[in-house]
Amino acid sequence: MFFLAYVAVAAMATRVSRGIRVEILYLNLALLTGYALLIVSASVHRLKYLDFARDWLAFLPVLLIYHEMGLLTLPQATHSLEARWVTWDQAVLRGGAKALIESLGPFLPSVLEIAYLLVYALGPFSVVMFYVYD
Repeated sequence: MFFLAYVAVAAMATRVSRGIRVEILYLNLALLTGYALLIVSASVHRLKYLDFARDWLAFLPVLLIYHEMGLLTLPQATHSLEARWVTWDQAVLRGGAKALIESLGPFLPSVLEIAYLLVYALGPFSVVMFYVYD
């Protein structure tokens, strides 16, 4: 939830339009307030469904965060950043990294793909494990 506050501050510091700044500020403030009320309500009333909602609703702002970071990205006239990444990528892959990764057969590429997949599954999996092990 800290990230929602960070994006609201970042919106005020960037040169995006006033409408985008206001949208991000109010939306993030509403989400933070709602989540804080949910936390307080869950601790006061001790209802199981409030605990459940508190735990699982924390994942929904992730989609909003991706959207808001796109809103804060200002249009660029050049593609110099992308060109530097392509140059770096080609240097690493042609420099032997691709051959090294592929020399181990399907093992290392599979491990890398699974690690990437787990980035998105780790949060929900962790919450499930907290429930399983109480």
